[in-house]
Amino acid sequence: MQISLEGKRAFVTAGGAGMGRATVLAMHKVGAKVYTCDIDRSGLDTLPDDVSSSVVDVSNSSELNALFDEILPDGLDFMINNAGVAGPTKLVEDITDDEWRTTMAVGIDSQFYCARRVAPVFKAQGHGVIINLISGVSDQVAVCGGQMGGHWFHQDAGHGAGAAQHQGQRCGAGQRQRRPHGTSHQCSRQDRRPRARGGAADVCHGHVDAVLCRRRGDR
Repeated sequence: MQISLEGKRAFVTAGGAGMGRATVLAMHKVGAKVYTCDIDRSGLDTLPDDVSSSVVDVSNSSELNALFDEILPDGLDFMINNAGVAGPTKLVEDITDDEWRTTMAVGIDSQFYCARRVAPVFKAQGHGVIINLISGVSDQVAVCGGQMGGHWFHQDAGHGAGAAQHQGQRCGAGQRQRRPHGTSHQCSRQDRRPRARGGAADVCHGHVDAVLCRRRGDR
């Protein structure tokens, strides 16, 4: 099956390295006009010349808003929230307020800031996709807290938006096998929950680390 995103526009946060970079390159390869940002310029400088990139701290809504002011006038089809930090690797009683706040600001606040800007555009267009990518070592309490926050926000943001949303979730290693970055997931019927209130699209709670999550109903 050939996938073409010719004429589509996508914004990927934290696209300078890792899953974000892989997503940028994959969407660019199949024809999308891709915008991305990262806090580190070095990774952005090695992306294809026609990928629009900016140095932005996604935990700062003012910086994100300035970038959205450049992107959104011509519309947007895909919003990929990829930014996140590993957070502190210590016992919960040893985590400081600043460490917790930083982890939540990058992993959760940024998703809210982005959804807040793109939701009106998607509603006006009648289409749009928000993809929230979350990964991390599941025994890190700050990461798990961020994933649970993303899980709640992910469902809430879909109410009435009419946008298909996928979220990769890895919190709870006792129930899910840990998978390294770079693996793929195909949604099954069991992975999806019923439509949210207001007609939002099905939500996939499987691992998502590719541009598109193929939906299958035969297993």
